[in-house]
Amino acid sequence: MHYSYRKLPLDELKLMYKTADVMVVNSLADGMNLIAKEYVASRADDRGVLVLSKFAGAAEELTKAILVDPKNNFELAEALRQAVKMGPAEQARRMRVMRAKVTKNCARSWGEGFLGALRATHPN
Repeated sequence: MHYSYRKLPLDELKLMYKTADVMVVNSLADGMNLIAKEYVASRADDRGVLVLSKFAGAAEELTKAILVDPKNNFELAEALRQAVKMGPAEQARRMRVMRAKVTKNCARSWGEGFLGALRATHPN
């Protein structure tokens, strides 16, 4: 297990995403939490397991992650056990669903949707 609370160079971050068997994003309260989405997007090999706080904004979209209450140590421990024991087929099934959502709901599609909704509200 490796805990990091510092800014990492992009090359080092990409390498960590690609080699991490399990990523835990266990925020008590956070915005969208793009780190979880970056991890999913980087896993073109369909491997890896995301353990994600239910309170992260990304949890609404990344429903195939193992969702946990970050204040519940027993739930977190069970999620880590499940993640470590998860087989490659289940990892691939979950990762493909999450990566498809991340790819579809990129910044460009979000921006276009937002501007479309704004135009619909103010047509002139």
